[in-house]
Amino acid sequence: MCMYAFGTLVGFIIGDRKKAKNYIIKYSKNLTTYIFVLYLFSMTMFLFEYVICLKNFGTIPILSSDIETLRFEFPVNGYIHLLAIMSYPLLFILLVDRMKYPNNHSLFYKRILSLFTFFSLFFALGLGGRGTIVIFLIYLFIAYSFLNKINLKKLIFYAFIGLYLMGAIKLFRDFMFYGPSVFESIENNWIFGKSFLMMPFFFSYLGIAMNYSVLTAYINNLDAFYYGYFTISKPFLDLLPGKGFSFIDLQLLVLDKDFHGVLTNTILGAPYVDFSYFGSIILMFLGIIVGREYILIMKYKLLRNILPYSFIYAMLIMGIYTYPFGNFHILLYIVIIKIFGVLLDKIVVKRDI
Repeated sequence: MCMYAFGTLVGFIIGDRKKAKNYIIKYSKNLTTYIFVLYLFSMTMFLFEYVICLKNFGTIPILSSDIETLRFEFPVNGYIHLLAIMSYPLLFILLVDRMKYPNNHSLFYKRILSLFTFFSLFFALGLGGRGTIVIFLIYLFIAYSFLNKINLKKLIFYAFIGLYLMGAIKLFRDFMFYGPSVFESIENNWIFGKSFLMMPFFFSYLGIAMNYSVLTAYINNLDAFYYGYFTISKPFLDLLPGKGFSFIDLQLLVLDKDFHGVLTNTILGAPYVDFSYFGSIILMFLGIIVGREYILIMKYKLLRNILPYSFIYAMLIMGIYTYPFGNFHILLYIVIIKIFGVLLDKIVVKRDI
């Protein structure tokens, strides 16, 4: 974490050294239309997966008693599912674009976009996963906070609600999978005992505490390192057919624990497994990117900076629980978000200040 803080400081310096320009924005409304069409295509792929799931299993994951199994059976194949989940970064771009340029869009478009936002969140909820919804709302909220003034009390309140909802979704999933016995299990391991209202916080606490304890176990038990496999190679190897070596396999090999529900590849764990303590350099580079983008946002308030900063910072928050940058689709999201951000906010420089 010290390396991340150092990297952020370096990023602040790099961003601050970039000379401010007197510029105008040449907004591309046609590009928004193209992005919306891509979003609709992506949502069509998602709907197609739901139709196939209903045809094959007669239900959807969130309503199934075998929710964990059906979640992994849901994708028709990896490529179609990649196109389906691409709807979330595209929707994120469209929503932030609407926030920044509200006068550039008709009331009809705004209502249609709001309707499809509901459908997107419903599709994510139907899969029984909390991560997609929570992280989507986090990076959307971060972008919103740059374009609107939010006081500290509201920030704390929204963070509290986010943690609670994340735990509530996990509680519901476990109830569907294990039945009422899940409540007894929590009661025996939770200081609040039978308090049903407090149970969602149990999972928020568990996600953080357990993954740090597993990182400690890796430090004590790992005999060899993987030289960039999980942080560099694996995202691209996952595009190939077949099942590659995963963190689930690693934890069975190193820790002799065969559990699927606990994700041990945190933002600290994955770099350590690959590079030992030198993995902290990865955090430093992430800090540089985040620091630089933040300073540029303060200077320009441009989508080309707001969009990638919000997304990457949300991934860093997610990294407390699991390592997001080892997934190809996350890396692809960052590239797409940055490219469309640059194209939407086309800068025309008038003169130096």
